[in-house]
Amino acid sequence: MTRGWIVFGILIAFSIVPAGVANVPITVCAAASLKEAFLEIGRAFEAASPDSKVAFNFGASGQLVQQVAQGAPCDVLATADQDTMDRAARSGRFVAETRANFASNTLVLVVPAEGSIAIGGLQDLASAPVKHIAIGTPESVPAGLYAKEALELAGQWDALKPKYVFAENVRQVLDYVATAEAEVGFVYSTDARLMKDRVRVVAPVKTKRPIVYPLVVIRDGGNEAGGRRFVEAVSAEGARGGRDAARVRGRRGHRARARAPALPRPGRARCAVHAADGAASHRARLLPDRRARPPRRAR
Repeated sequence: MTRGWIVFGILIAFSIVPAGVANVPITVCAAASLKEAFLEIGRAFEAASPDSKVAFNFGASGQLVQQVAQGAPCDVLATADQDTMDRAARSGRFVAETRANFASNTLVLVVPAEGSIAIGGLQDLASAPVKHIAIGTPESVPAGLYAKEALELAGQWDALKPKYVFAENVRQVLDYVATAEAEVGFVYSTDARLMKDRVRVVAPVKTKRPIVYPLVVIRDGGNEAGGRRFVEAVSAEGARGGRDAARVRGRRGHRARARAPALPRPGRARCAVHAADGAASHRARLLPDRRARPPRRAR
């Protein structure tokens, strides 16, 4: 199935706009790694329905859930893991029957593309040349939580604590490694492909559980009906056969990049929020529609 056919399917799904919701933006709060894929979907939506608009809020999944719980405008929430979505369910704004898994990803170890040290897997992270390990904050960045769980499974989490440098999102981790401010980092394979000229994947990381992305409609955001249409359209793409979300991505040049803040010494203050929070692209596979069923120094 070509990218054009997938976009055509989204155009059809978005072409029917219920009376009363035209001109009311659909606010979509999505994990940082979904930015370009969702921007493409938003463009398809607006092309099919000129009177409809989609407003996006990209960031770390944990931060988005906090915003929803505090009453921030949101019609659709898409997170990078199930635990964070489960927390969102306690906000009282969760429309449970609309929850669906729609994409998956894998975690990988990356090093700078040039001048990197020899790393073949988790077993090499304890070596002396590795002084900084970039990782998303486990409490708010799902990729960081997946990395922590993987290191715990390998019996290395505690031993490597002096080397951790926590970031506010996956893209910040990627930037730390791309600029060689960290010798190695944990990111999604889709993000690594975005910067394949600046980072190199050295090994896949075996995670404790599959990396699956859920989304759900949030009530009282201003356009629940529009939110339902957005969720249905994204879920429908997955139901067509588990495809790659890169096929509905925006242009390569569309991605916004900002350099990560200066790397703190391990054990010092956490990194500041990335200037372009949520800039990472996501090419995760779309999954068949299945209704469903957490930065700082480690302690």
